[in-house]
Amino acid sequence: MSGQIGIVELDKPGRLPDTSVNSLINKSKVSDFQWDPFSEETLACGCDDGVVKIWRVGETGLETSLEEPFIELKGN
Repeated sequence: MSGQIGIVELDKPGRLPDTSVNSLINKSKVSDFQWDPFSEETLACGCDDGVVKIWRVGETGLETSLEEPFIELKGN
Protein backbone atom coordinates (compact mmCIF):
# COMPACT_ATOMS: atom_id res chain seq x y z
CA MET A 1 0.00 0.00 0.00
CA SER A 2 1.26 3.46 -0.81
CA GLY A 3 0.66 6.83 0.76
CA GLN A 4 -0.95 9.31 -1.54
CA ILE A 5 -1.48 13.00 -0.92
CA GLY A 6 -4.15 14.57 -3.11
CA ILE A 7 -3.50 18.13 -4.22
CA VAL A 8 -6.62 20.24 -4.72
CA GLU A 9 -6.57 23.89 -5.79
CA LEU A 10 -8.74 25.91 -3.40
CA ASP A 11 -9.18 28.78 -5.84
CA LYS A 12 -10.98 26.46 -8.30
CA PRO A 13 -14.36 25.92 -6.65
CA GLY A 14 -16.70 23.16 -7.69
CA ARG A 15 -17.12 19.46 -7.44
CA LEU A 16 -14.09 17.17 -7.55
CA PRO A 17 -13.90 14.84 -10.55
CA ASP A 18 -15.48 11.39 -10.19
CA THR A 19 -12.28 9.80 -11.48
CA SER A 20 -9.17 10.56 -9.46
CA VAL A 21 -7.58 13.62 -7.91
CA ASN A 22 -4.00 14.33 -9.00
CA SER A 23 -1.72 13.26 -6.17
CA LEU A 24 1.80 12.78 -4.93
CA ILE A 25 2.39 9.02 -4.83
CA ASN A 26 4.73 7.69 -2.16
CA LYS A 27 5.96 4.07 -2.02
CA SER A 28 5.20 3.81 1.72
CA LYS A 29 2.62 5.28 4.06
CA VAL A 30 2.90 8.98 4.87
CA SER A 31 3.41 9.73 8.58
CA ASP A 32 3.37 13.52 8.33
CA PHE A 33 3.68 16.34 5.82
CA GLN A 34 4.31 20.08 5.91
CA TRP A 35 4.26 22.87 3.35
CA ASP A 36 7.45 24.95 3.26
CA PRO A 37 6.67 28.31 4.93
CA PHE A 38 9.04 30.06 2.50
CA SER A 39 7.89 28.37 -0.73
CA GLU A 40 4.22 27.64 -1.38
CA GLU A 41 5.23 25.12 -4.04
CA THR A 42 7.34 22.82 -1.83
CA LEU A 43 5.91 20.02 0.32
CA ALA A 44 7.90 17.70 2.61
CA CYS A 45 6.49 14.24 3.43
CA GLY A 46 7.83 11.97 6.16
CA CYS A 47 7.15 8.30 5.36
CA ASP A 48 7.01 5.14 7.47
CA ASP A 49 10.18 3.82 5.82
CA GLY A 50 12.20 6.69 7.36
CA VAL A 51 12.56 8.62 4.11
CA VAL A 52 11.62 12.30 3.80
CA LYS A 53 10.48 13.23 0.31
CA ILE A 54 10.50 16.79 -0.97
CA TRP A 55 7.90 17.48 -3.65
CA ARG A 56 7.58 20.51 -5.92
CA VAL A 57 4.05 21.44 -6.95
CA GLY A 58 3.75 24.13 -9.62
CA GLU A 59 1.90 27.41 -9.13
CA THR A 60 -1.06 26.02 -11.05
CA GLY A 61 -1.20 22.78 -9.04
CA LEU A 62 -0.67 19.30 -10.37
CA GLU A 63 -1.51 18.58 -14.00
CA THR A 64 -0.91 14.83 -13.44
CA SER A 65 -0.03 12.61 -10.50
CA LEU A 66 3.67 12.52 -9.59
CA GLU A 67 5.58 9.37 -8.59
CA GLU A 68 9.10 10.78 -8.26
CA PRO A 69 9.89 13.48 -5.68
CA PHE A 70 12.21 16.42 -6.30
CA ILE A 71 14.56 15.18 -3.52
CA GLU A 72 14.68 12.14 -1.20
CA LEU A 73 16.39 12.45 2.18
CA LYS A 74 17.56 9.08 3.54
CA GLY A 75 19.38 8.24 6.76
CA ASN A 76 22.28 5.82 7.07
